[in-house]
Amino acid sequence: GKIVCWGNASAGGTGGPSDSGYETIVATDTAFAALKSDGSITAWGNSATGGTGAPTDAGYVEIISHGSAFAARKADGSITSWGNSEYGGSGAPTGSGYTQIAATSQAFAALAADGSITSWGSSSRGGTGAPASLGHTQIFSNDYAFAAIQDDGEISTWGSSSFGGSGGPSGTGHTEIFSTSRAFAALNSSGVISTWGDDYYGGDGGPSSGGWTDIASNWGAFAALSSGGTITSWGDSSYGGTYSDPPSGSGYVSITSNNLAFAALKNDGTIHSWGSSNAGGTSDGYPGYSMAPGDSGYTQVFANDQAFAALKSDGSITSWGNNGYGGILTPSASGHTQIFSNAYAFAALQGDGAISTWGDTDDGGSGGPSGTGYTEIFSTSQAFAALNSSG
Repeated sequence: GKIVCWGNASAGGTGGPSDSGYETIVATDTAFAALKSDGSITAWGNSATGGTGAPTDAGYVEIISHGSAFAARKADGSITSWGNSEYGGSGAPTGSGYTQIAATSQAFAALAADGSITSWGSSSRGGTGAPASLGHTQIFSNDYAFAAIQDDGEISTWGSSSFGGSGGPSGTGHTEIFSTSRAFAALNSSGVISTWGDDYYGGDGGPSSGGWTDIASNWGAFAALSSGGTITSWGDSSYGGTYSDPPSGSGYVSITSNNLAFAALKNDGTIHSWGSSNAGGTSDGYPGYSMAPGDSGYTQVFANDQAFAALKSDGSITSWGNNGYGGILTPSASGHTQIFSNAYAFAALQGDGAISTWGDTDDGGSGGPSGTGYTEIFSTSQAFAALNSSG
């Protein structure tokens, strides 16, 4: 497809490629990188975070990023990185056979076909210290550390020891790992949760019972959903953790988080939110902040850094949270099918591929493209880029 971008010019809101044939777009904080059908890559935006320096050859199948750098993997499993050199923009492993790339806020880690792991970037964020053992099947991360699951469900950790780089659970049978900015929570095959990392950010205080099926997280807290649709939360109470107001009762089907709050969708289409009142959680009625909708019929909930937006079955949208982030001024049209976000604004696709935008006007909340035929929207922290089906 073709790419149209808008928003903050210093964050990739201008300067996108004019040719066509692009399939996906990935972003750092202030730059984009687009992958073409032939596996070539075009980057634009802030050069300090990867807006320049993209590889000039083709054959790439995946691009991964953190805030300051990109890493791209070829079909043969070889890796090229660019962006901030101290944070993984250089130093990628040589050779081939890598199957996955993960990232903290300043480092990358790559998983090879034999389950070995190589990391690079900031040593304080997991760029060194990767486990020497084989047999790993997936890598997870928070801002400061990595955690990897082995084929028997055992967990390896590295990175900042205070924030999850050590202290992971012993034993086997773990199936998935979730994270706040400074802690991890692992779910095992019995629905039991183990936590580690910074206690204040959810590294302690998780539920002791089993039966949990999914975990959501924001910057400082976790929220877990059980097989019966009940919810528990832990971590920083300011962000919806311990001693906050998670929903009581059952029947909840999903939990969405922004940086500071949670919103849970029930099977009847109602929504309960909790966490910071500044970001769409429990509202104290302060000017500039709006509350979760009280009606029903919602099918999905989306979020940016400090606001939520919910989509109804008729394609209408309701948003709440910090008004400067799109918590108000929701588009009046119906017929929307999907909502996207950057840190400060929302953009929604309608059934015909038209785009609606709202939120911070300097960062993509206005200025979206006119016309129809758009199929997907991508974002940096302050800008959007949309792919069109017309080539």
